[in-house]
Amino acid sequence: MDWVKLEQIMGKIYACKTGRPSYPLLTLLRASLLGIWYRLSDAELAQLLFRDLLFRKFCHLELGGDAPDAITIGRFWARLMELGLWEVLLGEVNRQLEVKHIIMTEGRINIIDATPVEAAQSGYGKDANDEPTRDKDAGWHVKADSRGNTRSTYGYSVHTGVDEDGFIHRQTVTLGNAHDSNELDTLLLGTRQRFTRIPPIPRKPHAKNWSSLVLMIKCSARAIGATLCLKRIWSATKRLP
Repeated sequence: MDWVKLEQIMGKIYACKTGRPSYPLLTLLRASLLGIWYRLSDAELAQLLFRDLLFRKFCHLELGGDAPDAITIGRFWARLMELGLWEVLLGEVNRQLEVKHIIMTEGRINIIDATPVEAAQSGYGKDANDEPTRDKDAGWHVKADSRGNTRSTYGYSVHTGVDEDGFIHRQTVTLGNAHDSNELDTLLLGTRQRFTRIPPIPRKPHAKNWSSLVLMIKCSARAIGATLCLKRIWSATKRLP
């Protein structure tokens, strides 16, 4: 992986030259990737960066140095989303994998699914001004499992498009009540081809008497040849009374 190009993409996150120097951008990016891979919260990730040697080595943190805390990691994520750099980083990673033929560019299978994410304020409580505290921008996500049980989550839906090898190519975030079909044009890879339905070939009716049988055999003989015609005569005579 060419990490230098990823660092160049994130160059404008901390463009200010005044103030205390921040952690290296690649360190924060590597830490964020660890949080995604191991499904860690910002607080859990900060604890592991402080005490786990493998995590520190991957993030290029010195053995006795400081580690990013939960607030720093959260702010880095917020800046990525604010500047719209997450999709750009994902596209650059996939591009490098395609160049190295790790991701197929032709004959890919598209798998699209939505994951519900509960809103931070999803209850029925009210604030001091008697106003509902529930997130007004969220919606209900209703999904049935393999056993037929339905589960409702008030929040948002993360629609993900992956290939058959599990590589994530595109992601979108919508209200919880948005269906996957609404994001097809955004998540599908390549171009959508129009498929034309081929009508079924009608089967020839069975002969009801000797005259119609002879006529059908004569018509078929001109197309399929005499040898195959003899085989059809033999099989057809067995079906007659």
